[in-house]
Amino acid sequence: MTDSVEFIRNMRTRHLDACDRYAGKNIAWSEDGTQVLAAAEDLSDLYAEMKRLGIEDFVIDFSPTMMESPTANGQPNAPVGGENKP
Repeated sequence: MTDSVEFIRNMRTRHLDACDRYAGKNIAWSEDGTQVLAAAEDLSDLYAEMKRLGIEDFVIDFSPTMMESPTANGQPNAPVGGENKP
């Protein structure tokens, strides 16, 4: 098992790609955070896929869509808690 600091460091290097590619889906990461093992919109489908793959050790994450992102206010480059103004 990888420690949490290493997991977070590894995941951050892949996170932007995962956000775009898996937006709105639940993600199963490898324990070391270096790869996405599977993704599904429904959490129960993700667990079923991991069982089918025979993988027991993984970390679950969720990748919000732009509209669900609490930091973007549903808009690219929007300040937190603010509005986009010209």
